[in-house]
Amino acid sequence: MKAIYGNQFSFNEEKECALIIEDECRKSSLIKPFRQIIALVSYKYDPDVLHSLHVPTLVIHGDQDALFSTEHAVDLKIIYLTAS
Repeated sequence: MKAIYGNQFSFNEEKECALIIEDECRKSSLIKPFRQIIALVSYKYDPDVLHSLHVPTLVIHGDQDALFSTEHAVDLKIIYLTAS
Protein backbone atom coordinates (compact mmCIF):
# COMPACT_ATOMS: atom_id res chain seq x y z
CA MET A 1 0.00 0.00 0.00
CA LYS A 2 2.85 2.36 0.76
CA ALA A 3 4.11 2.03 -2.83
CA ILE A 4 0.80 3.10 -4.37
CA TYR A 5 -0.23 5.67 -1.76
CA GLY A 6 1.70 8.61 -3.23
CA ASN A 7 3.07 11.46 -1.18
CA GLN A 8 0.16 13.91 -1.21
CA PHE A 9 -1.29 12.54 2.05
CA SER A 10 0.28 11.07 5.15
CA PHE A 11 0.47 7.28 5.21
CA ASN A 12 -1.00 5.58 8.28
CA GLU A 13 0.69 2.17 8.32
CA GLU A 14 -1.28 0.89 11.32
CA LYS A 15 -4.62 1.76 9.71
CA GLU A 16 -3.62 0.26 6.35
CA CYS A 17 -2.43 -2.97 8.01
CA ALA A 18 -5.75 -3.27 9.85
CA LEU A 19 -7.68 -2.77 6.58
CA ILE A 20 -5.58 -5.40 4.80
CA ILE A 21 -6.06 -7.90 7.62
CA GLU A 22 -9.82 -7.24 7.65
CA ASP A 23 -9.99 -7.70 3.88
CA GLU A 24 -7.98 -10.93 4.00
CA CYS A 25 -10.24 -12.36 6.71
CA ARG A 26 -13.28 -11.87 4.45
CA LYS A 27 -11.78 -13.71 1.49
CA SER A 28 -12.83 -17.28 0.93
CA SER A 29 -9.66 -18.19 -0.95
CA LEU A 30 -6.05 -17.12 -0.74
CA ILE A 31 -5.72 -17.72 -4.49
CA LYS A 32 -7.70 -14.59 -5.43
CA PRO A 33 -5.01 -12.02 -4.55
CA PHE A 34 -2.42 -14.01 -6.48
CA ARG A 35 -4.63 -13.97 -9.58
CA GLN A 36 -4.74 -10.19 -9.39
CA ILE A 37 -0.96 -9.97 -8.99
CA ILE A 38 -0.44 -12.28 -11.97
CA ALA A 39 -2.79 -10.14 -14.05
CA LEU A 40 -0.90 -6.96 -13.13
CA VAL A 41 2.54 -8.44 -13.75
CA SER A 42 1.61 -10.06 -17.07
CA TYR A 43 -0.20 -6.99 -18.46
CA LYS A 44 1.50 -5.41 -21.46
CA TYR A 45 0.33 -1.90 -22.24
CA ASP A 46 -0.92 -1.53 -25.82
CA PRO A 47 -2.33 1.91 -26.75
CA ASP A 48 -3.82 0.47 -29.95
CA VAL A 49 -6.41 -1.38 -27.85
CA LEU A 50 -7.87 2.01 -26.91
CA HIS A 51 -9.15 2.47 -30.46
CA SER A 52 -11.88 -0.04 -29.67
CA LEU A 53 -13.51 2.42 -27.22
CA HIS A 54 -16.53 4.09 -28.78
CA VAL A 55 -18.19 5.67 -25.77
CA PRO A 56 -17.71 8.98 -23.95
CA THR A 57 -15.00 8.45 -21.35
CA LEU A 58 -13.88 10.54 -18.39
CA VAL A 59 -10.20 10.09 -17.62
CA ILE A 60 -9.05 10.91 -14.10
CA HIS A 61 -5.41 10.19 -13.41
CA GLY A 62 -2.77 11.35 -10.95
CA ASP A 63 0.91 11.86 -11.54
CA GLN A 64 1.92 9.54 -8.67
CA ASP A 65 0.22 6.33 -9.84
CA ALA A 66 2.65 3.46 -9.20
CA LEU A 67 0.80 1.04 -11.51
CA PHE A 68 -0.02 3.13 -14.57
CA SER A 69 2.06 6.05 -15.77
CA THR A 70 0.60 9.37 -16.88
CA GLU A 71 1.26 8.18 -20.44
CA HIS A 72 -1.78 5.90 -20.15
CA ALA A 73 -4.11 8.81 -19.34
CA VAL A 74 -2.64 10.95 -22.12
CA ASP A 75 -3.15 8.11 -24.60
CA LEU A 76 -6.78 7.76 -23.51
CA LYS A 77 -7.34 11.47 -24.05
CA ILE A 78 -5.70 11.45 -27.49
CA ILE A 79 -7.63 8.37 -28.64
CA TYR A 80 -10.92 9.84 -27.44
CA LEU A 81 -10.30 13.21 -29.12
CA THR A 82 -9.39 11.62 -32.45
CA ALA A 83 -12.41 9.27 -32.32
CA SER A 84 -14.91 12.10 -31.66
